[in-house]
Amino acid sequence: MFKNRERLIIFALAIALIGVLIYHVTEFGGEGKDVKEATREREEAPLPGSFAPPFALTGIEGQEQDLENFLGKPLILTFWNTEVINENGILKLLEELHLSDEEVAVVTINVGESRKEVESFIQEKEYTLNVLLDKEKEISHKYELETYPTTFALNAGGEIAFKREGKFNEEELQRLVESARIPPSA
Repeated sequence: MFKNRERLIIFALAIALIGVLIYHVTEFGGEGKDVKEATREREEAPLPGSFAPPFALTGIEGQEQDLENFLGKPLILTFWNTEVINENGILKLLEELHLSDEEVAVVTINVGESRKEVESFIQEKEYTLNVLLDKEKEISHKYELETYPTTFALNAGGEIAFKREGKFNEEELQRLVESARIPPSA
C-alpha cells in the first residue's frame, strides 16, 4: 500500500514539475530564449523615461514615415482601431490639437485594419490627422500594447514622457501635451 502511495506522490510531483517547466518556457518566450534574455526584453518595454522604439510605417496616403520624421518637437502618438475609437471622441480631440498647436506633432497609428477601411473612416470624419497603418500589428507588438487606444507623449528627443491606456478627455490630453513639452534629459 505504501509503495503505491509513494509512486502516486512521485508521479504527482513529476507532473507538477513538468507544468512549471512548461509555464516558464511559454512565459519567457518559448523560442529558445533563456530566462535572463526574456527578462531583459521585458525590461526594455517602452515605459516613461525610455526611448520610444523606432518604427517605419506607411500612411493612408501611401508614403512611408518613421519615428525620426516626427522628432525635434513634442509628439503625441496614439495607437487605435475603429472598433474602440469611434465611440470615445479621442480622434476628434487629437484633430483639434493637430489643427491648433503647430509646436506639437500628432501621429496616430491604426492597428490591424486595412488601408481602405481606415481611409474611409478618416474621410467620413473629415480628419486631417497623420494616420499610419500597422496592419500586421508589428509595431503595436513592439510597443507591447494590450489596450486600444494607447497614447504616448514623447519629448522632442524621442523619450517617453507619459503613457496613457484607454480614452482621455481634453484636460487629460493637455497633461499629455505638457509632459511631452518637458525637454529631453541630457
